[in-house]
Amino acid sequence: MSLNKFMHPRNRYKCKRPDFDALAKKYPEFQQHIIENEKGKPVLDFKNPDAVRVLTTCLLQEDYGLKIDLPPDRLVPTIPLRLNYIHWMEDITNDWGKKELFAIDIGTGVCCVYPILAISGNPWRFLATEADDMNFSYAVKNLEANKLTDRIKVVKVSENTILEGVIGNTEEAYDFCMCNPPFFADHFEAQGLVSRTPSRPDAKTMSTASPQEGIVQGGEIAFVRKMIDESNFLQDRVRVYSTMLGKKASLAPLKEILRRNKIENFASTEFCQGKTMRWGLAWTFDKTVKFPRSEFSQSKKEGKKSLVHVIPTEMGERRERVSDLVSFFKQVFSEFKIHCREGKQSGYFSLLTITAAENTWVHSRRKRRQMMRETTAAPTTATTDSGETPSHTASETAATHSNTAEEGMTAEVSAAKAVKVSIPSEKSDRLCENDVQGKDTQNTVTRTEVTATVSEVGENTRKSKRKADNERSEPSEELAAKRAKRSTKNQQDLSKGAKTTEDATPTGEDEKSCAVMQSSSEAEDHSPEKEEACEAKGKDRPPAQFVLKCHMCVRVQDADLAVELTWLGGENIQLMHQLMQIFKNKLAARKPA
Repeated sequence: MSLNKFMHPRNRYKCKRPDFDALAKKYPEFQQHIIENEKGKPVLDFKNPDAVRVLTTCLLQEDYGLKIDLPPDRLVPTIPLRLNYIHWMEDITNDWGKKELFAIDIGTGVCCVYPILAISGNPWRFLATEADDMNFSYAVKNLEANKLTDRIKVVKVSENTILEGVIGNTEEAYDFCMCNPPFFADHFEAQGLVSRTPSRPDAKTMSTASPQEGIVQGGEIAFVRKMIDESNFLQDRVRVYSTMLGKKASLAPLKEILRRNKIENFASTEFCQGKTMRWGLAWTFDKTVKFPRSEFSQSKKEGKKSLVHVIPTEMGERRERVSDLVSFFKQVFSEFKIHCREGKQSGYFSLLTITAAENTWVHSRRKRRQMMRETTAAPTTATTDSGETPSHTASETAATHSNTAEEGMTAEVSAAKAVKVSIPSEKSDRLCENDVQGKDTQNTVTRTEVTATVSEVGENTRKSKRKADNERSEPSEELAAKRAKRSTKNQQDLSKGAKTTEDATPTGEDEKSCAVMQSSSEAEDHSPEKEEACEAKGKDRPPAQFVLKCHMCVRVQDADLAVELTWLGGENIQLMHQLMQIFKNKLAARKPA
């Protein structure tokens, strides 16, 4: 996936990629590394260090008018990546009210790439440090060849020197520092033999850094940790400390190190270009410094909160099409029992708030197919018009009657459980025994008894339900009198004292009565009279629970219609993705008007 869309907005290569064809015609050395792909387009092998080196020198000459000499065995800087870092520093320092800034580039490399790119568009000055002898000599030569020594000064430092050994004994203050530290801890990590997982595809590029430039003991975390320690000593000698990181895994431990050092004002960002991503980390001891938000992270967060589906349309008036689409979605909401509340509307958009109390759309296709199979399946025990039973074998008929009896018995048991009616213990034991023995012919009598018992329980359940319904339909004065009488009777029963264990054990009929009373009591608690009383007393109802709540906006977008879902809350944002997919499927199956 290309990351160019996440490049910094001011990066000159975001909207205008380098024209390889034009560069090949103008620079013969670049033409030697151009190959054509299967579509006939000129491409560059970014795994070839020589090709990358020629591309960098051609871009610097074509776009910046700089003639740079890069040795064959040193790090080749990629221009778009470095520009992202520079633009980030411009964003940080933009509101300081100071244009002429003095900065430090730690480990400047063979061509002082950060300073020469930064001063091309800003009135800045740089102090560049370098520990490698070859890099230092090439950096001085390139600056002199392009007459940049008045704004960029290169100093030779000892190995492992970062900041303290350079500015620790001076009184000069700097506005910010930049750094491209060694990424790797050893050769194995530099070759991707340690950090790269087997499932991850091969890299499209390769590191051109020499061991002196790319490897340091402890890797980039150890290097930046030392940089943080030195910043604790230097404090405001550098207003903003910054560095680039090669691995996302380094961000979390380095942020934790900053917190342990009580450095609270810090920020991170992403540098995106091509198929490569790097990360930036900056911190300061100045509480007035404000860091810009990462556009990449912000776009990712926004993408997680909102989903948009565009529906191409060329027929009908816009006002009618929006209203027709809203009417269609209301039918879908009704099908899945989703509550819908209409908001602002116009001829070009309609805003709805949808709330789902439960996930009714999961496996909706499977449920629909199951209902179709149950509807179209013919009953195996159906009789003919003459009243004769279709001819079947004795075993099929017996199995059919057995299954029918089991289904009826299961339905009655479910009804009994719904009102908490208990089956007598002896018959319950026989029921469990029958479930284990299955098709044993000796269980015929027991099954008959259990069926009769369950039928009796079901009849009592239905009577109790009718009785409760009758009570709720009676006038409120009579219902209140009955409740008061029942409450008085319960208090009298409690005052009689404890009974013997045998008397205290309820029979099956007693359990039925208790269950009916409990069911009636539960119905009373949720009766309309109870709710009206609660409202009269000013009691708050419990808040409504939902698994998903989001905004739906149906709007005109150019010549098309767009459906946008915006996350408001719920159990999981994945439910919103599922619902959007349901809408897409419904729209695809929708018949044209």
